[in-house]
Amino acid sequence: MSATIPSITEKQKRQFPSIEGFVYDTGGWNKTTEQTICTLEMVYSHMNHEDIWADFHPHPYYTIPQLGKRIRTELRKYLEAKFWYRGQAEHLGTLFGKYAGVPAIIIGSGPSLNKVLPRLHEWRGVIMCNSSQASSLCYHGADPTFIDIVDPRVGDEELDAPFNLKKTSLIINPGIHPHVMDRWRGRKYYFRVYEPTYDFYSKMMLRVYGLMIPTYSFPFGSSLSNSLSHAFKLGCEPIFLVGADLGCPGWIARFTSHIRQPRISIPLRKEIKDKRGFTVREAKRINIGKKWVENPPAPMHPDDPNEGAKIFIGENGVPTQAIHAIYRTQLMRVVAVDMPQVINASEGIILDDMMPKVPPLYPIEHQDRGFTDLFEKPEVIRLRAERHLHKHQMYLIAVTSEDGTRATQMLGMSDWRKQLRDMVNIIEKQGHCKVDYDETYKHLEEVERGVASQYD
Repeated sequence: MSATIPSITEKQKRQFPSIEGFVYDTGGWNKTTEQTICTLEMVYSHMNHEDIWADFHPHPYYTIPQLGKRIRTELRKYLEAKFWYRGQAEHLGTLFGKYAGVPAIIIGSGPSLNKVLPRLHEWRGVIMCNSSQASSLCYHGADPTFIDIVDPRVGDEELDAPFNLKKTSLIINPGIHPHVMDRWRGRKYYFRVYEPTYDFYSKMMLRVYGLMIPTYSFPFGSSLSNSLSHAFKLGCEPIFLVGADLGCPGWIARFTSHIRQPRISIPLRKEIKDKRGFTVREAKRINIGKKWVENPPAPMHPDDPNEGAKIFIGENGVPTQAIHAIYRTQLMRVVAVDMPQVINASEGIILDDMMPKVPPLYPIEHQDRGFTDLFEKPEVIRLRAERHLHKHQMYLIAVTSEDGTRATQMLGMSDWRKQLRDMVNIIEKQGHCKVDYDETYKHLEEVERGVASQYD
């Protein structure tokens, strides 16, 4: 049931390196300063942001028009809280297990998504996307169940579409841009990022938001990996990855997206800057109406020296880039940890020996028949994932933090037998956590031999 992968020329095979030899270098961090003063700096700078901004911009901030704007904003928020929108938020854990047995589709931004978008509205299970695809799903009449956002750089314009707020909710963390928080009128489910070896996540975020948001996720490196972890916790199975190419089949980088833009935009004034370069009067425009704008897929240019230097060739002949190889590695980390019933319905660099594979339209065309024939045993799922990680010199290490939380740390080791002891010592010293060396060594031996274990 493998999809057809567009081939590349023999010249290109010789021209670009294979992704098979790519090694994800995790590097190292000095934690001393972070563990002593960084936590308080983060908390206080977060709380003081508005006042500090006003200190540097007193003229545009302390004016009668700005005072009127703030009064209008607070009045609107009061009315929303009293009668309609605000307060429709919970932590993500309230949904855990509520979608048990419901199949889900997780959307990626690869070009193979174009084959599925026109028919995605036929899907009767869960649809989980991120902000990059949300408006395009809306354009094609497919209501996402969840828009799962982990990247703080998301712009509120990515959510400027007529979503059905009875069907679509946000899954977000406290680090998302405030404009997104403020403008979304539907239900929100919060989670926070947790990493036991980083004080910002394990201490500062815990202190500030821990009571309100007990639900946490690990920093899995990409939106796709994050959504896979969330869909698994909701109880979804199986989980299909659609548009998760992590590469550029046919030398096309992304899918054809649709966004909404003003139909008519009239400028009122330009930005004015003072001698220090600060904006003292922002540009103002009147926008009238909305229209859908199509963004065609962006082709790669292998002959461009700048772009060609970043290109690798996947094991199955699909061109890709180093960042996509990192995303794939992080995705397999989630598979190894959670052991979800995940199925690849994409056409990129996720290989057939990493998880079951079907054509992009298979989930929609076979939803009436069920998918139990594609299910695998958890130990087989984990072994597949860890074998892939081992092939790229990446290894999962179980760590236990000071508060007893069990988590995994992914490490790069060129010779794990020689380096494991030193790496365990570094993790325990810098992260203030414990690692069972004997248990870890035994598990890595089993992975190397291709033996499935119950290691957690």
